[in-house]
Amino acid sequence: MGVSVERRGGDGPALVRLDGPLDYPATEELQAALTSLVDGGVRHVAVDLTQASPLDDAAVGVLYETLRRVRVTGGAVALAVSDDRLSQVLAVMGLDRTFRLATTGEDALLLLGSAPAPAPGPAGG
Repeated sequence: MGVSVERRGGDGPALVRLDGPLDYPATEELQAALTSLVDGGVRHVAVDLTQASPLDDAAVGVLYETLRRVRVTGGAVALAVSDDRLSQVLAVMGLDRTFRLATTGEDALLLLGSAPAPAPGPAGG
């Protein structure tokens, strides 16, 4: 599993790309990367999940916690999801209404520059 981070401009959004299975060590790596970004002042984060599999509840928790933290400062999180099963899981959990969703990392970045963030989802954001 690899986690890579791209920053767009000094105070612009960040794109976090995941590559490979999202197992426990990879989820910890993802959490560390996202925590570092948010602690560093990044408010808009796109997470490219198109090359990651599978996504378990711990990873979803890390993503939701990141969303919760950036919303406090008016930020947002967008997810790039190309797997139909993952899209269905997010929909069942109500997270398709909580996160901004795209099919590519670049499209997820574009979503961060448009429209207000969705209202908090059923998990209580």
